[in-house]
Amino acid sequence: HAVSEFEVINKSCEYISNYHPRLVIYFSTGGLYKFDSFCVTESSTLKNIYAMNQYSKTKYLCEKVLGSIDNDTKLVILRPFFIFGPGQKEHFLIPRLYRKLISNEDIELESKNGPKINPVYVRDVCLTLKKLIDHVESLERRFILNVAGKELVSLRTIISEIKSIIEIGRAHV
Repeated sequence: HAVSEFEVINKSCEYISNYHPRLVIYFSTGGLYKFDSFCVTESSTLKNIYAMNQYSKTKYLCEKVLGSIDNDTKLVILRPFFIFGPGQKEHFLIPRLYRKLISNEDIELESKNGPKINPVYVRDVCLTLKKLIDHVESLERRFILNVAGKELVSLRTIISEIKSIIEIGRAHV
């Protein structure tokens, strides 16, 4: 049977309460934010829980449960935005766009260029994790860290880049 994220968090809370690890890093989601301004920071407004999809709601509730643990364990909640890279599952944004483009399926955008996002490469996420682990002693006891790419790009731009990569690949076959 599939193990729910709540079951994993419950077991994790038991472990944290019993063994007091120095650091716990929880991967949440940047999808919790309301996106009512150009720049989203860790203190930006979150969506109302009733406006969240099931995935975001689960992440939000897990953040709250982990944050309620009262011991000396340092808790870092990462809120990543559009991680991409090798080995990514098919249903995530970049592989899904690639699959649609390779099979000539239509991609509908809500506006001329679609939303602007700041995808982050998986290697950059790993480097962030390494820095957190290397500096565990200087971390605050509880904090949230958004993890996003440096560049804000439209979905249309991402689609164009993927198309270019596909065309280069086809030219070399």
